[in-house]
Amino acid sequence: MNSHQRRGRTLNVALAAALLASACGGVASTAIPSPTPSRSATAIQSGVASPSPSATRIPFPTTTLLAATADGSLRRVVNGDVRERIDVCADGTILSLTGSPDRGSAIVLCQRGIDTHALLIQGSTGQAHELDAAPLRRPGPGTVVWSPDGKQFAILVSGTCVTGEPVCRSSVELRTADGKRLTTPLLDQPALENLRWTVLGLSVFSPTGGGTLLWTGSTSWQPYDVDALVVANLPIVLLHHLAASNGRSTNSVVVKIGAQRTTLTPSGVEEEYALGVVGDDILTWRPADLPNGTLLVHNAAGSRGVAGSFNYPVTQIGDDFFAVVSGNVVAFLSRTQAFSSPLTLQVPVIAIVGWR
Repeated sequence: MNSHQRRGRTLNVALAAALLASACGGVASTAIPSPTPSRSATAIQSGVASPSPSATRIPFPTTTLLAATADGSLRRVVNGDVRERIDVCADGTILSLTGSPDRGSAIVLCQRGIDTHALLIQGSTGQAHELDAAPLRRPGPGTVVWSPDGKQFAILVSGTCVTGEPVCRSSVELRTADGKRLTTPLLDQPALENLRWTVLGLSVFSPTGGGTLLWTGSTSWQPYDVDALVVANLPIVLLHHLAASNGRSTNSVVVKIGAQRTTLTPSGVEEEYALGVVGDDILTWRPADLPNGTLLVHNAAGSRGVAGSFNYPVTQIGDDFFAVVSGNVVAFLSRTQAFSSPLTLQVPVIAIVGWR
């Protein structure tokens, strides 16, 4: 374990203790110091106070991205300039783009007519290879995930259709980095979603199967939690709790540390999404906060809201988070806790991943 990892683990443990103390009735601290007005942890937890006004946006960060655009193509963008274009779905629509950890490969889900096709993009050649898979027709976030070492990826595929069940079942398919199918435990259940691959293992959320199921390479999937696993940066695990109230769906963020858990989202807030853990910070997003939503930074000193247009899901590249907002790309730089100016291409962007 290197010095950065040791520091991150120490800070995570401190944050874990602070969150649990707060959940057990501890006194909330004031918000972390910042150059813009902020609200106290107590105010954020109550969901009443307004977030701090967004500071002047900083320049878009220097990085290389692969952008999926509305014309069915992929564009390699280097420091804001388009260098290459790959036509992968000219006769259809790109539904999702998922990049490998080494930023050298990606999986594109493309809809042609009523069918969804999966294509493997390898950065070394820039060519698209269609996989012999049958992805879900209506894929959402977490339909495709890469293993943390980048040697495999998993994909949710269509399963059997059973008379009397409102929707067809789905299953998880495991493949090598070059697209070859591997043997995986059979998981044929209705409405599987939120496929994740973390340090805990491969997981999927099953509404009919008791919540999050975890596979670690053994012979079967095991129950992990009733809520949907989103981020695992041990000892901290972030989950989404989905519920329905008065005909409206709600999504709240739950922090799990060992056997203990606390809900970050205050009552009255219908939508909050977990983005990630960076050092001693937990980042979440509340899209319904006026005027354009609030990105929240929670740590042992308290919580702070940064106002600005953002979106969910996000792509994390290093310590920064990227999202597509109204066809443009916006970054949130966690070290400076500020949003970037939007990156605009000639064609609206659908999704982005880090690239070489």
